[in-house]
Amino acid sequence: MPPDEQIRIAEATLDRLLDMVRAIDAKTPIVLAINTGMLGVAMAMAPALSQWTEWTMLCASVAVLCPAVSLVLCAVATFPHTDGPGKSLVYFGGIQRLPINEFMKGACGRTQPEYLEDMLRQVHRNAQIAWFKYRFIQHSLRWLFLGLAPWVAGVIFLFQR
Repeated sequence: MPPDEQIRIAEATLDRLLDMVRAIDAKTPIVLAINTGMLGVAMAMAPALSQWTEWTMLCASVAVLCPAVSLVLCAVATFPHTDGPGKSLVYFGGIQRLPINEFMKGACGRTQPEYLEDMLRQVHRNAQIAWFKYRFIQHSLRWLFLGLAPWVAGVIFLFQR
């Protein structure tokens, strides 16, 4: 395969991975908002501490545990990943470490195989980031869905008090 075609494929793959990261990041605020709302409602419905019983404690714990775990997993998924290939002339972290003249010299003087290697390193790193984010938002959604029925039951019980 000619180097131009390999570069085109690597750039297209990187674009798809960046789109995947953006798609994951677009879902996260929705999950964060739902979890925050569930926690807020549970806290607002909670009776005064003097009125708590073992049953109230159990219901409140279940109503809070799942959305809280889901919230933490969302936070982990949204945490920025700024480590990348150190000497990259494509990755912003690698570029910013270089003085402008050194960056321009490197960018103008590199060969197609060097550029392709840099692109493939970017593809690999962004695949790792996408997989990490996807895994944590997936676990966050599991905790959210797992906690919906207990949360509704807990809120109904707390509301009746």
